[in-house]
Amino acid sequence: MCGLVHNEWMVARDINRLVQTTQNLRRFSYGPVAATLQQVSNAGYITGNQPITISGDVDGTGTTAITLTLDTVNSNVGTFQGITVNGKGLVTAASNQSYLTANQTITLSGDLSGSGTTAIDAQIAANAVGTAEIANANVTYAKIQNVANNRVLGNTSGAAAAPSEIVLPLAVANGGTGAVTAAAAPWVEVGGDTMSGALAISAGDLTVNAAIFAGDGVSTGDAILGVGRGRVGSGNAYVDLHGQSGTAFDLRLIRAAGANGNAVLQNNGTGSLQLTAGSQALVMLGTGNVGISTASPGSTLDVNGTISAASKITTNNGWTARAGTAGPNRSNVFNIDWTPANLWIDNVNQGAITVTCDYRIKDNIAELPSTWDAVKALRPISYNYKACPELLREAVDPAERWGFLAHELQQALLPTAASGEKDMPNVVQSPDLVAVCAALTRALQEAMARIESLE
Repeated sequence: MCGLVHNEWMVARDINRLVQTTQNLRRFSYGPVAATLQQVSNAGYITGNQPITISGDVDGTGTTAITLTLDTVNSNVGTFQGITVNGKGLVTAASNQSYLTANQTITLSGDLSGSGTTAIDAQIAANAVGTAEIANANVTYAKIQNVANNRVLGNTSGAAAAPSEIVLPLAVANGGTGAVTAAAAPWVEVGGDTMSGALAISAGDLTVNAAIFAGDGVSTGDAILGVGRGRVGSGNAYVDLHGQSGTAFDLRLIRAAGANGNAVLQNNGTGSLQLTAGSQALVMLGTGNVGISTASPGSTLDVNGTISAASKITTNNGWTARAGTAGPNRSNVFNIDWTPANLWIDNVNQGAITVTCDYRIKDNIAELPSTWDAVKALRPISYNYKACPELLREAVDPAERWGFLAHELQQALLPTAASGEKDMPNVVQSPDLVAVCAALTRALQEAMARIESLE
């Protein structure tokens, strides 16, 4: 169609030019100069079926007929709201679409309800938001309404109900005086900053930056903080204290599993473990030394004070002593053995240290026979002590002493006139001075009787 119109236009143009030429010839013939044939032939016009080319928004070429092609101007080809557009921008199909013809009322239903024309006040239906909707990443803190200070949303009624604001028992942080207590009901109550029931944590840690007060004591006024109470099965119970950053404990209280498990208080470090009551302290070092009323025990048990025992004190090796209260401690140990009452230094029996004369412990009492010959057999001597590593560890002084040899007393008087036996290992023989005194007394009485008979 477009090509035909264009050709008709060209024909009309040529006719118009022919008319113009005729008029010019007519004008020239009547003028002062006659027009020539050459002047007429110079006028421009189509002399035949010459090709014509069209460019621009449409393309095409031809002589008597030109087929025009629209350029491709649209890359977004498809159907939009019922109207189909091709690559040349032409609408190739269309269909009626439903649309609002005015401010018609729109009604919402389902999890959201509401109605309106230009504005709709939408309301979330009851129980419409479930776990799946809360887990959606589109639900953020910013989309939850503001909650009052120190409040959480929850249910404290003890039964299923709509959530409400719950007062947190942060009494210390907010200048209050509330406390947290435990009873039997398994829920949290609002009011009075109290919590009724057990706090159960199935995983993770419970971090508390304040004191925990747990009631339900053995009797009125008691308080209990229980770890592992009500547990199913048996296992160790731990209470860890941390004095520095990190996860490793610094002090741990351990109760081993079972009814008769051991209890351990473990200090993880080189510092001492102290129990104090006023100025008095029980100190345990990492070396194993224990001090009572001293912070630096120098031995396995170091007591700075008096030791009292209601029953008895038992030692495995013995006792050490020193000269006076300020002298150095001796390296020897001593023991007293009551079979009979002998003094032992290290592993050496030093002899008896106790003399008993009470008649209530003596039997078969009889007068001594003559001891004249026995006393005459005694050999009094003078002597000095000498070094004997087998029997005496400490050095002895060289002073002169008088006395007897113990085994000679046994030979002259009776076996019990001295302890032990001659050359017995680990035994230092000692005299029984009462036996010697008794022999001397009996011999003196005999001598006095003879003297009196001579008077």
